Amino acid sequence: MWHGSHTTDRSILDYGFKYFYEYSPVGIVTAGEDIMDVYMGVSDIPPYDRLFIPTISPRYDDTKVRTPRYRIGEELWEYSVKATKAVLAYRRPQFIFVTSWNEWHEPTSIEPNTVEGFMFLIEFSREYYNQELL
Repeated sequence: MWHGSHTTDRSILDYGFKYFYEYSPVGIVTAGEDIMDVYMGVSDIPPYDRLFIPTISPRYDDTKVRTPRYRIGEELWEYSVKATKAVLAYRRPQFIFVTSWNEWHEPTSIEPNTVEGFMFLIEFSREYYNQELL
């Protein structure tokens, strides 16, 4: 399995990697790359039997604890979901990764909480299930 920020580099096929995955789209965004371009670029790597596992990360905000500061708000979250759906429709991988941290100050948590309850998990699952992409 290849994991890293240079997944569009076709030379990795020379090393026998059969699976591609990006741990978190935060790395793509912070590198100034477009999620859709990266995901579709990886999906277009022949031979087409290579599996690309797209990853999404619900929200991300480390502006209170790091420099440089990075933030994935609702707009970028929605765009990353759109990019993931495009890859799912194009390549039909059998699963996706949802990357979340347990650091509350970065608001990436997906587990139920006292404010939203199970709504994130329910809405996220419904969105993908209704599209028949999982």
